[in-house]
Amino acid sequence: MIRANELRIENWVYRQSNKLIVDISIPYQLKIITSKECHKYFPIPLTPEILEKCGFKKGRYTYVDRSFNDEAFILDGRRYVITKINTGTLKEPNEVYALQYFPYPQSQNTIHTNLLYLHQLQNLYFAMEENELEIKL
Repeated sequence: MIRANELRIENWVYRQSNKLIVDISIPYQLKIITSKECHKYFPIPLTPEILEKCGFKKGRYTYVDRSFNDEAFILDGRRYVITKINTGTLKEPNEVYALQYFPYPQSQNTIHTNLLYLHQLQNLYFAMEENELEIKL
């Protein structure tokens, strides 16, 4: 189930009943999800395929921290770099996507955060860019 306070208009979610991906594009849909029916809606997990449908390109990226010298998904000329990391242990892995945001070209000041779901990426992108992340699902 998805937490209603994480959603906003234009987020994409998964509806369990008919296995559809729903674009919450009108306030009425958001009201349904935040009401008694919220248990029928689930977040869409980030995957390489989802990232590519959001416009990210697969590539390699090296940063000061060697843990990011790995396969990455890059958007907008390296302003957004996403890599898969393990925040758990070898015995009990917990894989998440780590986002690095570079506000300016050649910037050493970055914003780092971990993401699990598409709506989290959408919300963060909207907060940074003040427009929607284009998604071709």
